[in-house]
Amino acid sequence: MTELAKAAAKAIASIRKFVASPRGVSKFALCRRAGLSPNTLRDMDEPGWKPKPETLDKALAAIAQLKAERASRPLPADKGAKQTERRAA
Repeated sequence: MTELAKAAAKAIASIRKFVASPRGVSKFALCRRAGLSPNTLRDMDEPGWKPKPETLDKALAAIAQLKAERASRPLPADKGAKQTERRAA
């Protein structure tokens, strides 16, 4: 396997993992964020999916942007901790 093929396989795995994760987004939402056609990622779960390098670059950039935005947001307050504090009082 060439270095380019290895890099493409790694990128495809990263995109699939992100979309499948609980903190991921839908294929459609990722396409919109990446500026891709809504059908671009439709077949991404198929073993023979071979996207263009530009598609991988755009999808990975959108994922990085989403992760950075989420990392910069403050975490919501822990409701469980507030309830425990009230009970202790």
